[in-house]
Amino acid sequence: MKPDKKDPLLGRNLSEKLTHLYMVALTAIALFAVVGQSAVQYSLTTQISTSSIVNISGKQRMLSQRAIKNLLLITDSSTLNKQIYLDDLEKILPLWQSTHEGLKAGELNLDTKIIVNNSKALNTMLADIDPVFYRIYNNIELIKNRIDKKTFAVDDTIKKSMQIILNNELIFLKKQDKIVFQYDIEAKAKVESLKKMEFSLLAFTIIVLVLEGLFVFRPAVRYIRRTIKMLIQEENKTKLINEELSLVNASLKEAKMELLDAEKEKLLQQVNEQRIKSISIVQGQEEERKRIAKELHDGIGQLLTTLKMTFENINSESFELDKEKRRFREGKELIQDTINEIRNISFNLMPSVLSDFGIASALKLLCNQTAHNTIKMITFKDSRWIPLRLEKNVEIGLYRIAQEALNNAIKYSEADEITIELGRNEDMIELSIIDDGKGFHVNATVEQPAKDTKRNGLSNMEERAEMIGGTVSILSNDGIGTTVKAIIPLQYEQQN
Repeated sequence: MKPDKKDPLLGRNLSEKLTHLYMVALTAIALFAVVGQSAVQYSLTTQISTSSIVNISGKQRMLSQRAIKNLLLITDSSTLNKQIYLDDLEKILPLWQSTHEGLKAGELNLDTKIIVNNSKALNTMLADIDPVFYRIYNNIELIKNRIDKKTFAVDDTIKKSMQIILNNELIFLKKQDKIVFQYDIEAKAKVESLKKMEFSLLAFTIIVLVLEGLFVFRPAVRYIRRTIKMLIQEENKTKLINEELSLVNASLKEAKMELLDAEKEKLLQQVNEQRIKSISIVQGQEEERKRIAKELHDGIGQLLTTLKMTFENINSESFELDKEKRRFREGKELIQDTINEIRNISFNLMPSVLSDFGIASALKLLCNQTAHNTIKMITFKDSRWIPLRLEKNVEIGLYRIAQEALNNAIKYSEADEITIELGRNEDMIELSIIDDGKGFHVNATVEQPAKDTKRNGLSNMEERAEMIGGTVSILSNDGIGTTVKAIIPLQYEQQN
């Protein structure tokens, strides 16, 4: 069978054409990736600045309430140590004013310089709140400067200014809430824009890869198949025509074996590359968990803490009805429960102690926190552990295996006591999770459907161990509890 001369891909310049097409595709992907990544990074930087501005805008509300609270305490005849509240008032007033002016002017000079890109709506809101702000601020300044620093006597002018402040306080708080809400809306809009940008990047990359497969790899594979088919047909013809070509036939067989070996080597390489990609994906997930945990702790956690402090500054006795007092107490408790839940979520995503102090400290803290949140007795033993910092992926892999096994034991085993043991010898690390629960049939669980949660948990542990060069074994049966053991060779760090 002769090659079709009409096929332009089977001409003399086949390799050059394929090379040119391949280089163009790779260059397009690389260029678009660089440009897209730069745009994403710029958007992320802007989003971080926007989050800080939302936080600062929210603090304006707290500062106004704090200033008015101090003023009320100073003018109240029953208040002791009024100088403390006067000093605090003088401390926060400049910050309150400078932040207000900075938001209005588009530039905040706090610990660092922050550029505020206000929209038309925000400029309108800031202009609207400005007269109310200065009615409160100027009257606070008037009272602060007029009041006697020794007797703290209150005259009619101070009372009149105090009434003006109280009349404008609720107006200011409502307008400031609208400003904070508008900042939050615009921040979410920027996040949505960033999502669309990332989806566009993904779509373009997929299109380029599909085109590369259609116009580069597919023609090359077709040409190779035709060549192999032609060689086989020529080989059969040669056997029928002349037995003297047996040596040539043997050579062709040898070439064929070499080709198979090359295919096997290529397949092994592809398997290794897929394994590396899987590890990279897991690493990316861990980095994303770390980032989200940090944002939860530093962002939402701080806002909730500020909200908790605001609640604590409100006296529950100011409510007349018992129902209102009870709701106020329940609100404080709900805020504290929310803060605790965010801390637990942040810890489960990526505990900072793992990167700071290593696997032993992280597992010990995992046991303590899990035991605190459940009625189980959970202990950690590291009697056979020599203090050693492992490669980051190994520590994360061991931690996730322990986390998965511990969760399974709590959910399914009905155990009263769970023990995590960490040890090592000269050539391997050994992690064991032992419970005294009801146990299960390991083989039956393996044969369950893929969507089964317990089976997925076992598969996750096995995949984690395989990614760091180790193995996971499970010993269990009805009534004898369960032991999950992970063994990781110490040579993994040298090999990887």
